[in-house]
Amino acid sequence: MTRSSCEDPTAQVKVVPVCASEYKTVKALIIEGLTQRWGNYDPSFNPDLEDFAKSYQHATVLVAKVGNLLIGCGVLAKETDTFGRIVRMSVCVHRQRTGVGRKILNSLLESAEVAGYREVLLETTSTWQFAVAFYTACGFAPIKVENGDQHFRLVIGDTAHGISTCEM
Repeated sequence: MTRSSCEDPTAQVKVVPVCASEYKTVKALIIEGLTQRWGNYDPSFNPDLEDFAKSYQHATVLVAKVGNLLIGCGVLAKETDTFGRIVRMSVCVHRQRTGVGRKILNSLLESAEVAGYREVLLETTSTWQFAVAFYTACGFAPIKVENGDQHFRLVIGDTAHGISTCEM
C-alpha cells in the first residue's frame, strides 16, 4: 500500500502508558539515545535509569509504539501540586524528526493538564540545538541556562503557549 503525501506519518503511532514488562526496553531506548548524543553511556550520571521502575513509580510514563514495537518514551514527574517536570524524552534514531516526539510531548502535556498542573518544566543540553528548537516550537519558554542545560517552562492554558502550539 502506498501512503499519500497528505497522510499523517505518525497515524500508526500510539502513545500509551508503559507496562511494567516494558521498563527494560524503555531503559535501553533511553540509553541508546544518550549514547547517540554523548558517544557513550555513564550510569553514574543517570542513577534514575539504574532502577527505572522505582525512580518513576509515581510518575506518568508514556511510550510510543507502532504495533508492539516501542519507538519512544517520555516521563511526567510531579514536582509539586501545581507543576510537573518532563524528563527522559527519547525517540529511537530512525524515528526522530517524524512527529513521534511531538506526539509523546502532547500526550504528556495532556496528562499534566488532567493532573491539574499549572505549569510544566523541562531541560535539555543547551548545545542540542534541535532539542532546544523543538521545545521552543512547542511553546516552552527558555528561562535559564545552568550547568550547560537550557531550562524551559510552559504555563498550562496560557494562550501564548500551550498544547495547541505543538501541532503535529
